[in-house]
Amino acid sequence: MKFRSPTGEPMSIGLTSGHTCVIPPATDEAPEGIEIEPRFHRLAIAEGAIPAGVANLPVETSSAPTRSGVIDAALEKMVDGNEASDFKRDGTPDVTAVTRRCGFKVSREEVDAAWAKIKAGA
Repeated sequence: MKFRSPTGEPMSIGLTSGHTCVIPPATDEAPEGIEIEPRFHRLAIAEGAIPAGVANLPVETSSAPTRSGVIDAALEKMVDGNEASDFKRDGTPDVTAVTRRCGFKVSREEVDAAWAKIKAGA
């Protein structure tokens, strides 16, 4: 069975037995890819190689949230929730409350930077 790399770069796959295989991208000479040994078929498919006769699938781009984006969202929820325990007496966000909402430890500097953006209306 023929396989090709889903990207413009060759992909390497290896079995626990030590056998390896390199699957190149499609070329003008081999638009369907190259023939690989049957022992690699299952792993090639699992790693995303495209079998002959299958159209290229669109590559999904991850829009994973950034650290600062998560902190910004937590602060916005805190403002919308308007719970006094989320803020200190001077009106600034409590770092512990932000940490609890984010799910990871945040620093005072990160909170202050995000808070400045929110206060500026960004």
